[in-house]
Amino acid sequence: MSQRRKSGRRQPAVEEVVDEPVAQGEEEYEDEVDVAAESQALAGSTNMTTEEFERRVKDVVRLALASEHRRQPLKRDEINKKVLKDNTRAFAKVFEGAQKRLQTTFGMEMVEMATREKRQPANVAGRRAAATAAPKQGSRSYILRSTLSPDDREAAINWGESEPPMVLLCIILGIIHVSGRKIEEGFLLGHLKRLGLRRGGPRHEKFPPIDDVLADFVKHAYLDRVKIATAEEDTYEYSWGPRAKIELKEEDLLVFITEVYPDLTPDAERRLKKDIIRMAGPGEFVPPPPVNSEA
Repeated sequence: MSQRRKSGRRQPAVEEVVDEPVAQGEEEYEDEVDVAAESQALAGSTNMTTEEFERRVKDVVRLALASEHRRQPLKRDEINKKVLKDNTRAFAKVFEGAQKRLQTTFGMEMVEMATREKRQPANVAGRRAAATAAPKQGSRSYILRSTLSPDDREAAINWGESEPPMVLLCIILGIIHVSGRKIEEGFLLGHLKRLGLRRGGPRHEKFPPIDDVLADFVKHAYLDRVKIATAEEDTYEYSWGPRAKIELKEEDLLVFITEVYPDLTPDAERRLKKDIIRMAGPGEFVPPPPVNSEA
C-alpha cells in the first residue's frame, strides 16, 4: 500500500533511457547468476538436490503471490503441507531462498504478522505485562511487503478501482493514529460522517455502507477491532491491524496527513508533524520473532 498517486510525476528524459536495454540486460544476467549461486549454496545445507530445492522455492513464491492476490496471509503450515511435505526441517532454507527470489524478481518480501495476543492487550496492565514478558512464538503467517523505493513503488503501482478504498483506509488509519492509536467506534463514525459516510444514511457515491467498509478492513487485517465495555454500553475499539503496521510506515502517514494542507509553510508543516507525533503517543507494536528452522 502506498499513498495516493500524484499527478505530474516526473518522466525520465530521453538521455536517461537510451542505453537502458543493454544495462538492464547485464543487470538481469548478473542477478540470475547470483540467484543460481545462492540456490546452490542453500540447497547444499539441506538433503535436496539443487533442482529440487529450486522447485520448492518457486512453489513457495507462487503460494505467496497467490495468497497476496486474495489478501490472505500465507501460513507456515500451508507451506509445509503443500510444498515441503516430508522435508519440513528445510523450511528456513527454502523460506530464505523464496525471500531472495521475491526480492530480486518482484521487489517484495514476506513479513510475519504479529499474533493477536501481541496486537490486542486487554488493558493497561496487560500491555505492561506483554512488554516485559519473554518472547513467544510468532503467528507463522506471512504477507508480502514491497521492498521498492517510494518513487519506484509509486511509478509501478496502478491502483485502478482500488484507489478510493485505499485513500479512505489511509484517512481512517490517520484518525486512529492521532487519537492515541486507538479509537472507539462512535468517535470514528463521527469523524467519517463529515466525509459523507453515515451509518444508515444515503449510499455514498464511491463506497459501500460504512459498516461493510470497516468489516472489510478488519477481514483483511488492516484494522483490529475488539469489543470493550463503557459506562453506557458495549462498543468496539479500533486500532491498526498487522497488515497496516507492515505496509504503512508512520513517517509515510505523516506525509499523507500534511499533504492534506498543501499551502502550509515549512514551519507550519513542522509544527503539524510534531503535533501528530504528540497526539499519537508511544507505539506499542512488538516486531515478530525471526524465522527459525523448527517444524
